[in-house]
Amino acid sequence: MDVDYRMVPETDMAGMLADVKHAVVWLKNNASRFGVDPSRVVLTGASAGGQLALLAAYTPNDAILDPADVRPCDTSVRGVIACYAPTDMLSYGAKPANDLPSFVRLGRRIGIVRRGKHLTWPEIECRLFGARAAEVPARARLFSPIAHAGPACPPTLLIHGAHDRVVPVADSRQMSEALRRHGVPSVFAQLPMIDHAFDLPLLRLSSPAQAALYDVERFLGIMTGPSQFGSR
Repeated sequence: MDVDYRMVPETDMAGMLADVKHAVVWLKNNASRFGVDPSRVVLTGASAGGQLALLAAYTPNDAILDPADVRPCDTSVRGVIACYAPTDMLSYGAKPANDLPSFVRLGRRIGIVRRGKHLTWPEIECRLFGARAAEVPARARLFSPIAHAGPACPPTLLIHGAHDRVVPVADSRQMSEALRRHGVPSVFAQLPMIDHAFDLPLLRLSSPAQAALYDVERFLGIMTGPSQFGSR
């Protein structure tokens, strides 16, 4: 199921996470219509979507983060896959205020991206958390997947380019180390000489994307097959 979620300025981080949790519950409630086993739902996402997938997977049935209308339902999942995802929103919020992606700078120079149409990271940060992350550290940690690492987390596949200039590979490495400390089955696939969003252009011709797809297919095969990890 391809899940869309609202973005700023329409909603904040809590609203984005709520959209993902609503999608999990909807799929479970409609599982019989699509021949889906509701006990074998796996969340996947990339970049911001990866952060939301991890966060939703690591906070099932949470009294604070589950929307009120789904709290009677089960929001747990069998596993989660995250590609080049930020995992610590407090450290990610320390990016320089003028740190714009190169395509945005180019777009402004040639006139196809107007100022005001692309928010800077500090502007996005304030709309996500209500203030800069450093000013509301408790809220930033609440929405950081790494803050929810624990033995109850589902099996996890993390994929990240070693030379990612948007989300540091250290985010996935630290997430992997935290999961391993808690004994959570996890795999961290670091792809050498690879930048952010490596799987978007020319998927069939991209060697890194094909390598990542190989790992994803096998992880999904384990998650959707007979459980090797108890009831999860």
